Amino acid sequence: MANLKTGKSVDTNRLAEALKKAGIDPRSHISIGIIAHDYNFLQNQFLADDNDIIKDKYGIYANVILTPELTPVFCKIAPAYAGAFGGLYYPYHLLDTVLVVVPDGNLNNYPAIIGHYYTGTETLPSQIDLKNMWLVLEDGANANIITLGGDINVTQEKGNVNINVDSSHAVNIIAQKINLGSSGASHKAVLGDILENLFTKWVTTVFPAHTHSGVTSGSAATGNATPISSPLDGTELSNIVKVDS
Repeated sequence: MANLKTGKSVDTNRLAEALKKAGIDPRSHISIGIIAHDYNFLQNQFLADDNDIIKDKYGIYANVILTPELTPVFCKIAPAYAGAFGGLYYPYHLLDTVLVVVPDGNLNNYPAIIGHYYTGTETLPSQIDLKNMWLVLEDGANANIITLGGDINVTQEKGNVNINVDSSHAVNIIAQKINLGSSGASHKAVLGDILENLFTKWVTTVFPAHTHSGVTSGSAATGNATPISSPLDGTELSNIVKVDS
């Protein structure tokens, strides 16, 4: 540290430059942590209850123990997208291993969780490969997309690509209007049960069609008239696709 002094005073600018060099600044700016459960380490107004992850109108928070120092910190979760009345959130849980950044190395300056690790207990889903994009939800979790006035579009721009929806239970589409084929579709869908009932009524009571049994030969038909039953018996209706009126 020769020539550090100019006259009798310390050159604070040169001292600050020296302290910036690697290995000298003791502050940690990025760390690995574990979402903790013991809130006795922290004294924070947001931790009045015993939830692992909490939120207020300013964001989402978690209690984290930084490793290897085992330093408890209160972290803000920094999602991949956050905007006015919008955002992207995926859940964090107790004992999750996370990546934490510490602004200016100051633990009181809201350290932020910016990532999530797979570990021995939180293993990579078997469906994920290294070629495709995946969203795999853990058991019991739901995926929700909410739009506040904008459209949600899934568009195929080139190639012979299928858009598939595969469910072992029900696929529900609830809307004021559903267009199939084009956005300007004008033909109304047939309500099968109503059509079957009307056709049956028409055949059996309105339409005077009948057959004769015990007919004798000659110019006049004789015998007992038997009304024709409807050829629609319900087997022509789908058990999978249902339409509301």
